[in-house]
Amino acid sequence: MAQNQKIQNIKLALDKARESGEVFLTTLSKEQLEKSGFDTSTFGDFESVSIYLEYWDNEYVLKYVFNNDPANVYYKRPRDLGGQEYVFEAVIKYLSLVEDSDPRGEMPSVAVVSMEESHPLSPDEGSVFVYKITVHTIKGGMRMEVFYVATLSDSVTEKVWGAGQTPKLALQDAIFQYSSTGVSFDENPFQRVYDEVYAEREDQEEGE
Repeated sequence: MAQNQKIQNIKLALDKARESGEVFLTTLSKEQLEKSGFDTSTFGDFESVSIYLEYWDNEYVLKYVFNNDPANVYYKRPRDLGGQEYVFEAVIKYLSLVEDSDPRGEMPSVAVVSMEESHPLSPDEGSVFVYKITVHTIKGGMRMEVFYVATLSDSVTEKVWGAGQTPKLALQDAIFQYSSTGVSFDENPFQRVYDEVYAEREDQEEGE
């Protein structure tokens, strides 16, 4: 699945989960679940698992329902995976498995990704980027408004931490999500960028 499509699909899943509390992601066989890196050794025999993304207690949670049995449910919270960003990565992975195994061969949706803001931090900390996502020709005739994602990039990788309808809202979401790592207010890179960019603008607007 192309990177643009990954960003589009996870944005849809996150929005739906936040709005309704839960969104269905996919149903996988035991073999497909193992292929995703999930350790099935402690879950006994099962044929399939339905995976949901839940928004509960201000965080995103993965729910696994084995063999469609409501009594056989397993949850993975951000702390179980090492942080909220790993929940996002898991969602992308599960959606990718569905896309890769889709036999219908439908044309993928097209998204144009352009950099809206670039905020270098330090050589050790990397940079905060805000990207503008413009989506066209979504499957099923759906249309999605332009949205923005805020990422933190270092020498190893670049991760999406926040999303919103404006760059400001994307940074605010990233501030909240990154705070789940346990960093202090001053150590939050998105908070620092927000203070430098938007707090100064707000002060200027109030002074006019």
